[in-house]
Amino acid sequence: MIKIKIVICFITMFILCANAYAENPSVKEILNKVAATYESMKTYKCKGTRSSFEKSTMGTGSGGESTFTILLKKPNMYLMTWTVLNLPSGHNIKVLWSDGSQPYLYGGYSLYKITTDDIALRKGLQVGAPVHLIPLHFLSNLKHFNIPSLELINPRVEKVEKIGEDDCYMISGSSAESKIVNIWISKTSYHIIKYMRSTEPPEGGRRWPGITDEQIEKEKYYLEEYKRRKTSGFYTEVYTEISSPELSKEDFKYTVPKGTEIREIWPDD
Repeated sequence: MIKIKIVICFITMFILCANAYAENPSVKEILNKVAATYESMKTYKCKGTRSSFEKSTMGTGSGGESTFTILLKKPNMYLMTWTVLNLPSGHNIKVLWSDGSQPYLYGGYSLYKITTDDIALRKGLQVGAPVHLIPLHFLSNLKHFNIPSLELINPRVEKVEKIGEDDCYMISGSSAESKIVNIWISKTSYHIIKYMRSTEPPEGGRRWPGITDEQIEKEKYYLEEYKRRKTSGFYTEVYTEISSPELSKEDFKYTVPKGTEIREIWPDD
């Protein structure tokens, strides 16, 4: 009887430990599941909001908000729209898209015909397109981009927190471009639900693969200027209504208003 009780006790402890382990996976296990989730998806669709804010030690600050949509299909189709909430109507809507054959950027009553996806995505980053996280890691033709937004340094699971309807693992760390990075990952779908990074660079300045000596010197200057201004801030994106629908080439077209001026952007622009 005593042996039976010991066996039952051992089995119970084993089950409890297994459940505890399942409830508390490591950072590596979580991020591997995130990578596997996005790797298995052929398409990606979501809505989102983005906010940024920066303030000085004097109490003054500035920031902005925008809404966006993202539509992606591997390997090279995308349609992203974003609306800046504090700009006049007509100037606040921007669109970046390609049906796999020709990239375009629309904004400010002008349509830009762009020669390559690389240039299109870089121009999109410059004007606020929601390119930085999901598209650069989802579209296989953009894997070479040296923007390590998901390559966290010393990541850790901070806590479990509810974002909208999702219970999420909150993973904290730093990156090659930000001193603080937080990512919220759904415990059920392993989709990224929220992303936040500080505007403060990491110690020693921002770094990325292939950085040149000239760029390193510029980053040192940028870091000193940031410290001199004594500012702090954040950049946040929240993703909602995430799905993976059937999509065709026709879903990656956008009709601009009649009379829109057409311009071309070349590699040296």
